[in-house]
Amino acid sequence: MASRTWKRCSVMSLLCLSLALCMGGVAHGQSKAYITKIMQGRLESTEKLMAGLAINDWSRIEQGTDALLKATQPVGWQGPLKRELDERDDALRNAIKTLSTFVDGKNGDGARLIFIQVVTLCMDCHNLEREFK
Repeated sequence: MASRTWKRCSVMSLLCLSLALCMGGVAHGQSKAYITKIMQGRLESTEKLMAGLAINDWSRIEQGTDALLKATQPVGWQGPLKRELDERDDALRNAIKTLSTFVDGKNGDGARLIFIQVVTLCMDCHNLEREFK
């Protein structure tokens, strides 16, 4: 069971990293290095959170949630998709705040459910690359 969970974590991590590296084309006017640094921070926080959720490690879940909330502070997006990116970041932060509420209450089912929403919001934002082209 744990092996399958870690495989899922690995696949999700690779997916998120691939999406993060593609994001540079969306945020016109910002350096790819800047975007990569931001996305890498978000990815690392998400990985920690997901690993904690997978094994019910509340310390890791709390650390990942706090780090993810810090990593999703306003970026200062530029370019033609600024409004769309800002809106998606706001939705992401709101979902993480909801997640934090579940984490504070040690509600694993609620935290896992909101975590899926967080990942979906991440993918939605990264889909802007495809829509923009």
